This record gives sequence, C-alpha cells and structure tokens, in this order.
Amino acid sequence: RQRRLLEGSVPSPAYPPSGCYFHTRCPYAREICSIEAPALVELKEQPDRLVACHLAGDLRLEGYVPPPPIRIREGWRASKA
Repeated sequence: RQRRLLEGSVPSPAYPPSGCYFHTRCPYAREICSIEAPALVELKEQPDRLVACHLAGDLRLEGYVPPPPIRIREGWRASKA
C-alpha cells in the first residue's frame, strides 16, 4: 500500500488552531473546519467506527481499508504506572 504524505506543518500542541486541529494539514478542509471543532460521531457504514470530521458523511476515501477493530481480552486491565 502506498503512503500519502501530508503537507503543511504540524500544529503546536501548546497553541492548537481553532476548529479542527487537523484542518491545517487536511486536503479536504472547508471553512467550517477552521471555525468549529467537529463532534465525535459514528460512521453510517461502520457503526463501530467513530470519527471527528465535519465531512465524514460526505468523503469517500478511495483505496482506504480500515484496520480491524482492536479486541480487548476479558479481564484485561491497564497497569498503573
């Protein structure tokens, strides 16, 4: 699979941009992306997938194959550091 490199600079985590934090590097960004942070929503086609994108219902990313869902074993707990 061929990787697509994102253009632009990574925003500062100390001073993130307004709206969607990813809009400065997203080739699909629209004006709303720079104004309002997107809500976390389920994809209609894949209800077990959550996305935070204003365009999630409109975009069809050709060739994208989602990774399999992560399964957590029963009884597993994160260790406390």
